[in-house]
Amino acid sequence: MLKAGITCLNDMGVTGHVGAEVVDEAGLRAVVGHMISDSFMPEPAEEQIARALTLVDRYHGAYGGRLWISLCPHGDLYNTRPVLETCARLAREHPDLVVHTHALEMPQANVAARAMGAADSIGLFEDLGLLNERLVLAHLIAATERDIDRVANAGAHVVHCPSMFTHFGTGDKLWLPYPNC
Repeated sequence: MLKAGITCLNDMGVTGHVGAEVVDEAGLRAVVGHMISDSFMPEPAEEQIARALTLVDRYHGAYGGRLWISLCPHGDLYNTRPVLETCARLAREHPDLVVHTHALEMPQANVAARAMGAADSIGLFEDLGLLNERLVLAHLIAATERDIDRVANAGAHVVHCPSMFTHFGTGDKLWLPYPNC
């Protein structure tokens, strides 16, 4: 990143403590969090949440304020509603943290959100009380104009990682959200 001139990053991973320490060594600014997913990760969600909170306690505001820790429920496709509700409660209890999650990564996200009792993916985050200026939504590839308006009106943030989509495939062809990516 530094070779490319990038000095600030937002990362959701499974080794947040390593990322936190690298931020210090490299002199970067960052928002780093431990991914929480009860449908994607093999360990119980309670253990993942405990690890995420340990990261908050140990590193939030570290390195002269260059490091922020975020709550990172993996997203609308990768969590059950109870885990998302727990993350929403934690966000209310820690008003200085941002919430970084994946949303509308694929059109199926709306189906998953409806299965959790919401009208759609953005409605799920709204129902949970997360659709606000502290929410960082990764991807939004399948967002409609209405979704974009709702996110913008709430003051939430959208981040992209276009290179990761070059790794997705659907059937025998590569799925690219943007034809010229």
